[in-house]
Amino acid sequence: MDDGNKIQSDLYFAIVPEWIIDAPISAQAVRLYATLHRYADKTDKTCYPSINTIAKRMQVSVSTVKRALDELKDVKAITVEARYNKATGEQTSNLYTLMTVPAFIYEPPQTTYELEGSSSESYKLKSYNQSKFAEQYSALVEAFYKPNTKTEIGGFNKCAKQLYEADATYQDIIDRVLVYKNKWTNMTITPYAIVKHWTALGILLEENSVKDAPMCVGAEHLQVIKFDDGFTYCGRCKTEYPEKNPYEPS
Repeated sequence: MDDGNKIQSDLYFAIVPEWIIDAPISAQAVRLYATLHRYADKTDKTCYPSINTIAKRMQVSVSTVKRALDELKDVKAITVEARYNKATGEQTSNLYTLMTVPAFIYEPPQTTYELEGSSSESYKLKSYNQSKFAEQYSALVEAFYKPNTKTEIGGFNKCAKQLYEADATYQDIIDRVLVYKNKWTNMTITPYAIVKHWTALGILLEENSVKDAPMCVGAEHLQVIKFDDGFTYCGRCKTEYPEKNPYEPS
């Protein structure tokens, strides 16, 4: 190609998917993903730079690169396959494949949440220790799985802490996970998703419980609501009726 047709630029960019930023990994792991992306093939997203090359490019130690690689593997951001010399059988390098689509959806944990039952009040996170939110942590394990890696455990701890601050009980968490699964069957469910949609899930749970409850029969209204002005209303069947319910105990 004629040099006059070449596009020259001093600006280069390493692309990082947003879900990598939201994943529960360190800043070095995010930087490593960006570095690998600069080496990766545009079509199949594979590359095989040596660990020493990566360490020099990132200006960190080899051990730092190895720890960051483990983090990326934990969240399934990359796959690693050993490459060998066919003649000698010795390992020459690793083949890295970058995942651009997440295996799991990682949502950024929130620092402020709406209190259930209020549209204007919010709360701030308090200091905590493991024993305080052990109940919430156990519920997440029951609803999802037992985390094994350091990254997964850290993510579960963050979510358990925030659920503790929202006064969530063990059964609350189990119930709202079930609501999420039934309501959004085509969406990936994670502890972060439960935390983010905690209030909305509570509203859905309450609506479902009303639908499942027995309905009124005839003049027998099951959820009597009386107002100061004498207006009487059934919260179950949405019917207005005379103030004295003939089936209501005297």
